[in-house]
Amino acid sequence: MIDAIFDIAHEAFCHQQKQDSDQTDPRNWHEWEQLFIEGAPIVSAETTQEQTEEAMKNEAEDRVSTSASTNIEHLELVDYLNN
Repeated sequence: MIDAIFDIAHEAFCHQQKQDSDQTDPRNWHEWEQLFIEGAPIVSAETTQEQTEEAMKNEAEDRVSTSASTNIEHLELVDYLNN
């Protein structure tokens, strides 16, 4: 039951981010309530797969930017020491 509540909270947050608003559409909220009452999964498998792919993409981008940043910092240190 706790997982379902967290899923609803997550879906509401994602909805607000996509709409760029603090308001939640009452139709979505009603749908989430009905799924909760029926014991059906709140987050579809398709949504979960998309989130997993997006998380992997973000992780890869973070690694690239971190290595580039480290490289730049190293070059700046070398320049500083040479000067």
